[in-house]
Amino acid sequence: MKITNIKTFIVPAHVSDSDWAFGKAFVLVKVETDKSLFGWGEAYVPNDCEHAIAALIQSLARYLEGSDPLKISEFRHNALHSFANLQTGLHFSCAVAGIETALWDLSGKVHDQPVYKLLGGACRTTVPTYANCHSNKRLPFEEFIGYAKRQHEAGFTSVKVYPFLNGTSVAEGLQNLTWLRESLDPECAILVDAWRTLDYESAQPALDNLEALGIRWLEDPVPTEDLESLARLTKATSIDIVTGEILSDDAAFSALLKHRAANILNPDITCVGLSAFTSIAASAQAASCKVA
Repeated sequence: MKITNIKTFIVPAHVSDSDWAFGKAFVLVKVETDKSLFGWGEAYVPNDCEHAIAALIQSLARYLEGSDPLKISEFRHNALHSFANLQTGLHFSCAVAGIETALWDLSGKVHDQPVYKLLGGACRTTVPTYANCHSNKRLPFEEFIGYAKRQHEAGFTSVKVYPFLNGTSVAEGLQNLTWLRESLDPECAILVDAWRTLDYESAQPALDNLEALGIRWLEDPVPTEDLESLARLTKATSIDIVTGEILSDDAAFSALLKHRAANILNPDITCVGLSAFTSIAASAQAASCKVA
């Protein structure tokens, strides 16, 4: 079986527009073969970069056409060494991840098995989920409270909010979180994503307040590259410090683990790819760090 074609499909941002949030573009990847089998993947798209990601995928396609789609590691090696010449970055990683996901999907079809079985089988039968209450529209905080309550009523036991966006001060953000905590069912957990808007001096004093509100998850309190501040915050609190969503290579995650700069790593599979994701998870386990 050989790869005959790689196609990209751009889903425009307006397709996912809603009253709650402006939409986001998506790039889907289809790998076709001479045996009528095909696989689908998705590449992460930074804002307004859907055409750039799609172009990178098409440039990478020449390294795959006519090749065995089951040789996924070989594709990643060629992409890194022959195509990128070891000069990587976020956009490159997203393009590779989109193609690789499609190759794994195709491999599952070839073997008539779900991909998780190809990776060694399931470790659990359920995974915890949360409702993401993010909106890129400027809305009064009572709208977020109402949205979070509706997600809990729909069955979610955790909601994630972004109290420090759009220049909101730490004091106002904490006040809004208190308001949310008082409005939600006590059984509904609140996860906080600071979206890398704080620094150590503003984040550290907020930790006690977050603990008092029962917050157990604080994502990206400071810029991801600020390893020293992440490490200090991780050491200073019992709250799980979570980061890694925008990172695109193993070395960056290794640095987080080396500095003990998080309790939970959250790589994006559409950004790093499934192979790198499993490698990161193995490294995290060895360092007693969790992965989300």
